[in-house]
Amino acid sequence: MEGTTLKLLALGIALLLLATGVFASNEIFYLRGSSETETVGSSTYYEISAIAPSSATATTISKTISVGTNKFNEWFTGEATGPFTVSGSAFLYFSGIGVSGGSAKYRWSIYDYNSADQSYSLIVQSNFYTAPSPASKHETYVSLPLYTFQVGHRAKLLIEYQATNAGGTISAIVDEPSSTQSITYNSSNGNTYSVGNSGNAALLIVNTTGSCTIACTSDNGCDDSSPTTTDSCSSAGGCNSSCLNLAPSSSIECSSNADCNDSNSSTTDACVSPGTTSSLCTHAISGSDSNGSQALVCSSDSDCNDSNSSTTDACINPGTTSSSCSNTACSVRCDSASDCNDNDPSTTDSCSNPGTCNARCNYVQVIVASCTSNSECDDSNPETADYCFRAGASNAGCGNLDCKVECSTNSDCDDGDSSTSDICAGAGRCTASCYHLTSCGNGTVDGGETPCNCPQDAGVCGGTPGPTCTEFACIGSSCRQVVAIGCCGNNSCEFRENYSNCPMDCSPRNYSFEITGLGEDVKYLKGDTAKILVSVTGDGVEIKDAKLYLEGFFGRINLFNDGKHNDGKDFDNVYGNSIPITAGYEAKLHEIKLVVEFADDKYAETKLLNIDSKLSLDVAADKEKYALGDNITLTGKLMRGSIPISQDIDLNIVADGKLLIKKLLKSGDDGSFSFSYHTSIVEPSIGWRITAYTYDNSGNFGYVEKDLNFTSAKITDFLTLSLAKEIMESYERDDKVEIEVSLVDDSGNKVSGADVSSVTPLGDIVGLKESQPGMYGAFFTISRNFPIGLHEMKINASRIDANHVYGGSLVFDFNVQGISLNIELIEPVRSTFMVGDDAVFKAKVTYPDNEPLIAPDLNAFVNGKKVIMKAVDKGLYVGSYPVDETDNKGIDFTISVDDSFGNSGNAKTAFQVSGVSFFYYIKKYFSSLAIAGIALAIAAVMLLISLSWRLSFQNMTKKEKQIIEKIKGTQIQYFKEGAIDRRTYDSEMQKFEAELEETKKGLLILEKKLGLKK
Repeated sequence: MEGTTLKLLALGIALLLLATGVFASNEIFYLRGSSETETVGSSTYYEISAIAPSSATATTISKTISVGTNKFNEWFTGEATGPFTVSGSAFLYFSGIGVSGGSAKYRWSIYDYNSADQSYSLIVQSNFYTAPSPASKHETYVSLPLYTFQVGHRAKLLIEYQATNAGGTISAIVDEPSSTQSITYNSSNGNTYSVGNSGNAALLIVNTTGSCTIACTSDNGCDDSSPTTTDSCSSAGGCNSSCLNLAPSSSIECSSNADCNDSNSSTTDACVSPGTTSSLCTHAISGSDSNGSQALVCSSDSDCNDSNSSTTDACINPGTTSSSCSNTACSVRCDSASDCNDNDPSTTDSCSNPGTCNARCNYVQVIVASCTSNSECDDSNPETADYCFRAGASNAGCGNLDCKVECSTNSDCDDGDSSTSDICAGAGRCTASCYHLTSCGNGTVDGGETPCNCPQDAGVCGGTPGPTCTEFACIGSSCRQVVAIGCCGNNSCEFRENYSNCPMDCSPRNYSFEITGLGEDVKYLKGDTAKILVSVTGDGVEIKDAKLYLEGFFGRINLFNDGKHNDGKDFDNVYGNSIPITAGYEAKLHEIKLVVEFADDKYAETKLLNIDSKLSLDVAADKEKYALGDNITLTGKLMRGSIPISQDIDLNIVADGKLLIKKLLKSGDDGSFSFSYHTSIVEPSIGWRITAYTYDNSGNFGYVEKDLNFTSAKITDFLTLSLAKEIMESYERDDKVEIEVSLVDDSGNKVSGADVSSVTPLGDIVGLKESQPGMYGAFFTISRNFPIGLHEMKINASRIDANHVYGGSLVFDFNVQGISLNIELIEPVRSTFMVGDDAVFKAKVTYPDNEPLIAPDLNAFVNGKKVIMKAVDKGLYVGSYPVDETDNKGIDFTISVDDSFGNSGNAKTAFQVSGVSFFYYIKKYFSSLAIAGIALAIAAVMLLISLSWRLSFQNMTKKEKQIIEKIKGTQIQYFKEGAIDRRTYDSEMQKFEAELEETKKGLLILEKKLGLKK
C-alpha cells in the first residue's frame, strides 16, 4: 500500500507541475546518398533530409587516404522557407563508418550558405575524432552557438579527414534500405532513436526551436501613423526583429538587447539602461568557443563592423586566436566638397566618403585639353561631326556630335538665289539650321531676324554667363544660355578629356596597378599570412580614395589606404590588407579578382594567389658511391620558405624494395639534421633509395627522394651467429630486450673485431659491442609507442680483413604487448546516491610508473549515457552526472582510456540509488509551480521524503545482508576452497568491508530520521 501511495502522489504532482512545461526539441536529420540530392549553383550534392533512407539506393562513400587534411564529403539542406534557429548539443552518428588498411581522424563543420551571393559562413567546427575500424558505429559531438538560418539560406555539413600516412580507405554507408533490419541509436543526449527498414544510415541530431514569428521586415512595416515619431525595424527579417517608434527629441539608442544586434556572431550584444536617453549598446568579444578553446574573433576589419560610421573599426592580430576588435571614435574630416576648398582654381576639390571616419579631401590638378582647330578634334569616327569650340581660348575644347547636321558653314546653305543672305544658324550643334533672309544687313531688325541668323542687324548672341560650363549659344535661330560643349565640368567626358585632365567629368579609362604579394612567383604556405599591397592609377593619375577589394575562394577582403593595414602611410595610394592562409585552403594556383570601385564606375582584373604547401626539404649524402660495409652519413635541411624550422622528419632507407631502416629525426633550430647508417656486407647492393617526409600542423609537407650507388663486396668467408641469451617470446612496453650473440667462423673459431648491429622496428640502430672474444651484446627498451604485435629483427655481422670479406646474419622474432594503464577512481567516495543528486566522478589515469597520461582518448558512461570528462590537472579528469528517475535501479559507471598507441585501461564500478532528493523536486518543478499548488506540493514532498526514507531503509537493510553474504563467500573461497589468492582476498575484503561500513552509517542516519532509534 505504501508503494502504491507513493506512485499515485508523485503522478499527481507531475501532472500539476508539468502542465505549463516547455521542452527543447531534438530533431533528427539524415545524411542522404544518391537517392536524395540538392542542386547548389551548378553542382549536385547529397542532401541533409528529414526523410529516412527506408526506400533508397544504397550509397557508400569511400576515399583513399592521403596525407594531410582532406575533404571526405559535403551535404546541403534545401533553402529555408522561414527563419530557423539551432543551438546547444548536436550529435553526428554513423551506423557504419571506419578505416581499413590505415588510420585517420575526422571532423565535421556546419556552414550557413547564402544562395543570393553564394557566400559561406562557418557556424561551428568539431574536434578531430579518431576514426574506428571498418563498418563501426560511431558518435561524435559538437556544441552549437545560438544561430538562425534566414529565408533562402541553406545549411552545409562538411566532413574532413586527417592522416599522417597515406594508404588505406575511409568509408561510410549513409543509405542502405532493408526489409528486415532497423537501426537503434542510443544518443549521448539521453534519447533513443530508431530508423525502421534500414541497414545503415547517418544521423544528425540537432536541437532546434524551428521557425519563428517575424515582427517586421522593413521600417515601413513599423509605421505607427504618428508624424512625431521615427519608425524603424530592428533586426529586420530576423527572429528577434522588433519595431521602434521614437520621438525625434529623444536620444534613446536602444530599448532591448535586440536593438544592439551588430550581425557579428563573435560579439555578445547588450543594451545598457534600455529605453532611456542614457541607453548605450555594447558589443563584447567572445573570448572562447563552445569547446573552451580560444575563439577566432576576427579575420579582417569587416568582421568588426559595428555599423557606426563615427567609429574606426579594426581587427587586431587578424586570423589568429589572439585577434580582437577595436571600435574607436574618430574625427570626421569632411562632410562635403565645400569643406575641402583649398582656394586654388587649378585643382578640383572633393570629399570622398563624406561624414565617415574614412572621409578625405582630394585635390586633383586640372590640366584641361585645349584645341585651336576642328582637325585636332577628329575622333576618327565618320559618323560624328567634329568641332573645336572656343578655338584658341583658355576654355577651348572638342565636341563630337553624334548626329547628321543640316549645315556647318554658311556655304552649306547656298540656295542659288543671289537676292537672299544664306546663313547657317547655330553652326557646331545638332540644331544648326539654314536661313535665307532678304533684308539682313540693312541695319534694321526685320521680322524673323535674330542674333543667330542675322548678327549684323540683331547683334551678337551673348550675355553674362551663369555657372561653369554654361554659355550663350544659338540653338537654331534662338539665342539661349546652354551647357557648353567641349568644356571640362559639363558632366560629359568628351574627346581628349580623361581622368587626368578632367576628373570632374571623366572616370578613369585605363587603370594600372603596382602589386606586391600576388602572382605565380609569390608562394604561400598554409599558415602564412599573405600581405597584399596595391597602388592604383587611373589615366596616369594616382587614385587615393577608391574602394579596392579582392574576391576569391576566401570570400571578400577590402584593401585600405589608411596606414593601419601594412599599407604604408595614410592616404598615400598604397592600399593593403592581409589574408590568413588557413589549413583548410586548397594548395593550388587560385584565380582571384582585384576590383576597383571609383567615381560610380567598377573595374576588375584577374590576379593569381599561389598557395604551395610544399616545405623545402633537402638531403645530401657524403659520397657519390658506396661499398657494402661503408658508413652512410646523411645531412639535410628543412626550411619554411627562407626560414629554418624544427620539427619531426620521417626518414626511410630501402634496398632492393626492402625497408632497412625507418628513423624519426628532428631538425634543429637552424633546420639542419643528420643521420648515419652502417651498411652490412650481407645487404643488397642494388635499389638503394633514401626518402624523407615531414608535415606540419597547418597541412604543409616536405618530401625528398635520393638514390645511392653501391658496389657489392663479395663474401669470401661466412660467419655464424647464434643467440647466447634466449629471447623471450613476448614483451610488454617499457620492458628491456637484451641481445647477446656468439660469432664464429666456418671452422668454429671465435671472431673478434667484427661490426655487429641490428635495427629495431622503429628504425633505431642497436650496435652490439664485444664483451669478450666472439661475444657481442646490447639491449634496447621497448618504448610506449612501440608497435604492438609480432616483430622480426635481423642481426648483421661483417668484417673485412686484407683479402677476406666476412659476413653473416641472424633473424629472431619477438612479440610486443601493450601495457595496462592505471585508472584510480578518486571520487565519489560515497556508495549511495538519490535521484536529483549530481554524481561527480574524478579519475586519475597513469602509466604503470605513475607518469600521468596527457590527452588520452577517454570515454566514460553512466548506464550507457556518456559523461564528459574534462582535464583539471595532468592525468586528472573530472565529470558530472545528474541522477534521474531512469537510474532508480542503480548507477553503473564505466571508464576506458587509450593513449593512441595501443596502451589501454578500463575500470568499472557501481553505486546504489536510494530514494529521491527533496532538492530534485525543487529544481524540477519550482519554475512552473502555480501559487495555488505550492502548499500541496510542499506537503506532498514532505510525505515523499518520509516514504523515501522508509524505502531507502528497506533497500539498505537488504544491501547490508547482501554484503555480509559476499564477505562470507570470499572467506570460503580463500580459507576452505583455495580458489583465490591472498592478493585477491585482501582486495575483495577491503572493498566489501568499506561498503558494509558505509551502509551501516547510512542505516544509522535513516533510523534517527524515522524515529526508530534515539
